Amino acid sequence: MSEINDFKDLKIWQKGIDIAEKCYFLTKLFPKDELYGMVQQIRRSAASIPANIAEGYGRRSTAEYIRFLNIAQGSLNELETHIILSQRVGLCSQTDIELTPFGRGNRERATGNSSSVCSLSPPMGLSPPPIGGKS
Repeated sequence: MSEINDFKDLKIWQKGIDIAEKCYFLTKLFPKDELYGMVQQIRRSAASIPANIAEGYGRRSTAEYIRFLNIAQGSLNELETHIILSQRVGLCSQTDIELTPFGRGNRERATGNSSSVCSLSPPMGLSPPPIGGKS
């Protein structure tokens, strides 16, 4: 396992930033009249995933880190709900969704063989920051 010196070294953060990037590309396909509706909702929840992982890593305690990982998990669930709704109301196709981490079979790979951010094992880069934390 490689050394973790910064939140950007966390594999879970790297996966989160990849999810956010893919969601930005997906929403570029949406109709312009959704720019301040579903596009904004998807982009905010997607960006929230790696942002909360990074913020939690910078906290001074493992409990705080875990709290922020739980928030990131909530954002992941929110994002998936927005994407499902977008497909159901015709804003994107199943083919479009296949390009995201929420396509069939992709969700498990996107979250480290689990639907839960918080159930990832330490080898996936979920080691809590040392006591004294990173600021």
